[in-house]
Amino acid sequence: MHLRPHPIVGPILLLVCAHSEVAVCLGRVS
Repeated sequence: MHLRPHPIVGPILLLVCAHSEVAVCLGRVS
């Protein structure tokens, strides 16, 4: 599986990473 920079996939991956980090932080706090 190659990872190629893509104008649509890039921002989506960033959103997914940010969302997962927020979920982890909320899970630790609560």
